[in-house]
Amino acid sequence: MMIKVTFKATLLFMAVGLFAACFNDNFTEVNKKEAKKTSQETTQGVKFTINDTKASAKSRVVVNEDGTKTRTIFTHTPGQGADAFWVTSDFIWVQDKTGTWQKSMHTELHDGGASAEFTLPGVISDYADGCAVRYTGTYGTGTELQITNYQVNYTPNDFSMGDMKGDCGVGVARATGNPIKFNFTLNHLVSYLCFLPRCTNAELGKNILLKNINITATPAVSGGSSALAGIFHFSADGQHLEGDRQLQNKTDLPITDFPLTNTTDNQALNACYAMVPAGYYNFTIRYSVNDVTTGVYGTFIKQINNVVCDEGVINDFRVDIASGFKNYSSKYYMWDVNTANDDAWHNYEAFQPTVSGQQETAHYPSNPADWRWHNTLPYPVQATRHSSLAPSVNGIRWIVERAETWYDEETAWTTMGHLYKGGVWVKLPTGYTDAVAPNGQDYRSNSLDGHIFNGYTHQVRPTNTTGLLYFPLLGWYENGKLIDVGKRVGYWTSSSRPEVGYTYVLYFTNQNNMDVSNPYWKRTYALKNLTLTGNIE
Repeated sequence: MMIKVTFKATLLFMAVGLFAACFNDNFTEVNKKEAKKTSQETTQGVKFTINDTKASAKSRVVVNEDGTKTRTIFTHTPGQGADAFWVTSDFIWVQDKTGTWQKSMHTELHDGGASAEFTLPGVISDYADGCAVRYTGTYGTGTELQITNYQVNYTPNDFSMGDMKGDCGVGVARATGNPIKFNFTLNHLVSYLCFLPRCTNAELGKNILLKNINITATPAVSGGSSALAGIFHFSADGQHLEGDRQLQNKTDLPITDFPLTNTTDNQALNACYAMVPAGYYNFTIRYSVNDVTTGVYGTFIKQINNVVCDEGVINDFRVDIASGFKNYSSKYYMWDVNTANDDAWHNYEAFQPTVSGQQETAHYPSNPADWRWHNTLPYPVQATRHSSLAPSVNGIRWIVERAETWYDEETAWTTMGHLYKGGVWVKLPTGYTDAVAPNGQDYRSNSLDGHIFNGYTHQVRPTNTTGLLYFPLLGWYENGKLIDVGKRVGYWTSSSRPEVGYTYVLYFTNQNNMDVSNPYWKRTYALKNLTLTGNIE
């Protein structure tokens, strides 16, 4: 789909009286005469009139999240995204008979910028029938185009900043009729990217803002270009762009806090635009968001390969922000409750604290008559119900003593409508077993204290996470109070402690500490069950 803009130019000789009408009747005669003189001087030259918007998309390619592409036909309502109105700072370049590129020196807008009239220097005889016309945006010239690698999106669904990002179009002028009229068809040489974010996790969408989109390109074909920004010159025939210098394969789109409260595409709410050279690319796209409550800034990556960026075509990239972050459920349990439906806030989710420090006691389980109550059998009982599949105290001794571990403060995840970071990667050690601890003891029944602590092997996210287990710092509840999400976590094991009413827990923190718990973790606390399958709930 080509984006075409038609220019119609004519040499206009405007009567002085038309300009006089623009001035207030209270002006003196001297002021009126001076105004006439200034207007005449301003409008001298060759007039080129365009009866269309600066850029107007007629079709687009929709790039779905799975990489499939759908070509559709559409027309945006002017001002709603793919139409860009002319502004007085716009200018064009026209090649005169000497081969010199002349820059327009005055722009007059009509219909609010839906059309415009450009004044070029000289007289009509300076320009030949078939003369070349170029539009190269704010930073271009008649021979070069600059596509910037820093394309700020200040306003949602605003396509009007193309002149500052590197929009470009070329055409030729044909003189027809009397008075002389120049008709232009301007073919755009850059390709347009439109990003359409949404957040299908509605609770999360209420709390996060879109902050940045970063695009990195590699060639999708051998010998192809990966340049997304830099200085470009025109091909010998003037109909295409070619990389020249200061070329970069990355483009950054800073975004001024666009909301993500939409669960379906909503251009008016948060559509973002970029301009890139036409080409055939593999795109690595990084989306960054910020949680206004937790203050966490999270980024995730989408890889989209074999993207055809044709000249004048808009590629729409649909993305579900929620899909970029692992979401953990709001279910926390007392130890070894009856079933998975007996979480601490079951049937009372509306009262559940969702931010650390919040507390609600009226609907938190408080006595054995509550169906959400923990297993009350004494040591050395092992879990027989909902915590029965968790590792034993012996197993977590292997993890704390022998496992290779990585503390990760980069990976972002979500829970209860908020964005967090903080977690530990674990590589289970050789010899791991639930039957006995590394020292040969069985703490499930020997009445000895199985408590032990250790630091992490590494303080950085692993470069390769294949085969590793990840444990997010999901916090826990004490008497209805949510504790330290993103900072600490305790996971239930299947083993009770010798002390009445306590259970062994695998404990991780963001302070280089993990341990097999001492007698702190009461069965009345609400935690997540530990699992070594990689499927923390």
